[in-house]
Amino acid sequence: MKKRAVLNKYIIANLTLVIIASTISAFDGKREGTIFGIGGGTAPYGNSTVFLPDVYSQGGFGESPVKIRTVAFAINLQLGHGLNEKNAIILNANMIIYQSDPIRDRLVVQGFLGPTWNHYFAQKGNTLFTFVGVGIYHFQLQELEDVKPGLGLLFGFGYEFSPNYQITINYGIGRASQIELNSREKIKVTNKHISILFQAIKF
Repeated sequence: MKKRAVLNKYIIANLTLVIIASTISAFDGKREGTIFGIGGGTAPYGNSTVFLPDVYSQGGFGESPVKIRTVAFAINLQLGHGLNEKNAIILNANMIIYQSDPIRDRLVVQGFLGPTWNHYFAQKGNTLFTFVGVGIYHFQLQELEDVKPGLGLLFGFGYEFSPNYQITINYGIGRASQIELNSREKIKVTNKHISILFQAIKF
């Protein structure tokens, strides 16, 4: 039940973005103006290092730090604004979802949320582009509540092979922490992920 609740929270948040974006009708085929995109794929590399207080290590979570390396399902939602034909500011929810074998087979959702600057090297279709952004990086492990997101970075590059379809390679890195027991004991988590996404995007 808890595993499902964690996943449902992220599904609801993502669907909210989809609903908001779907109500916007000002798409004219140009990069200028409203941009909405959704993508899915794989994360061939997901890495989290969890630094646990002694009470958690003794409670059966494993020796600290606990290192999680995995292959995961990846998803990205985008809502943004095109400044001109070659530049856009886009809010990204770039996440990976997986089971964490080292920590009692718990569900993990982690990823970057924030704006990126996307730069396209040519007009729509058949062009390379790059993106870079600063936001927050969130790590949610089943049965750990009140995890506070930390600073996150997302950057990468992609290829737009038609006006509405892209392939991207994404690298996200960040840190999250959770205050436990008292102000001196914290669960600290450092995170990284690389994802390969196929994206449909609407201008």
